[in-house]
Amino acid sequence: VNELQNLVLDTLRQFWNTYVAEENFKEALASKERYEKLLSVVKRKNSVGYSSPGEYSQIQAEYETRLQTVKTASADYLKSMDQLQTLLGISPGTDIRFVIPTELPPVPKLKDLNLNDRRILKSQKLKVESAEASLKAARSKKLPTLNFVGQLGGSGLNDDSNIAFNQINSGSHPKYYVGLKFQYNFGSDLQAQTEFNRQVNFELEKSRMERQLLEEKDKHSQAERQVTSTFAIAQSKKIQKEFREKAIQELTKSYNQGRTDIAILIDAMNKFFNSEVEYVRSIGNYQIALNEWAAVRDELIPNKEEK
Repeated sequence: VNELQNLVLDTLRQFWNTYVAEENFKEALASKERYEKLLSVVKRKNSVGYSSPGEYSQIQAEYETRLQTVKTASADYLKSMDQLQTLLGISPGTDIRFVIPTELPPVPKLKDLNLNDRRILKSQKLKVESAEASLKAARSKKLPTLNFVGQLGGSGLNDDSNIAFNQINSGSHPKYYVGLKFQYNFGSDLQAQTEFNRQVNFELEKSRMERQLLEEKDKHSQAERQVTSTFAIAQSKKIQKEFREKAIQELTKSYNQGRTDIAILIDAMNKFFNSEVEYVRSIGNYQIALNEWAAVRDELIPNKEEK
């Protein structure tokens, strides 16, 4: 089950990574288009002698950077999509469309988790019980045993074999006995070593279970904190992106009026593009954190009896 859960978790991670790669590619195209418009404006100003020295060359260089970003984002997206299709076992080139809610789902309020119900701890508990049973079996061999025993048979007493055989079958000459059998195994080096080894194994399995319980508590707390943290970051990134967008709108208007240097506008546009990329990445991080939290709680793949 753990291996299957890890496979599902890896596929979900790849799903969100591919979604992020696709959105980054879209944002790279949008950023290129914004620079194309700005390049057209600067070219027109330059043709009539209203542009500052180096303005046109500067915007051309930035436009080339956007072209490079588009190519890189495209390659990353196609690579990520290939990996997702491989994990899903579908044919290369299959069209996959991401339908993602525009609003982030809030951090879920989950019931308290009984860590002892986790599959990994249940499995370890069985190992402890098995080791304990083996130890008890080894110790029991040192104890004396008293058994009630008995035997019943028959014989035929006649020179004629047919008559003797009939006497055996009829039980006319029974032979039987009953009694008590007392047995005690005296100590030996082999017996002592066997008991010692099983005692060590039992203590080892108990220690592993105690350690796993502590580790699972840590994993659960860390996963929950990661979900809360990534959600807060995603919300902050969204606000930051909105402010960046407002800034380039105001600076674009100011530049067209000749009141802002193009370097300031370019810097604002680049920061806006970076904020878009970071926001999309934060969405993916939050969704991945939710899935990892579900995996820690053994809720990514529900048990059959829970369905």
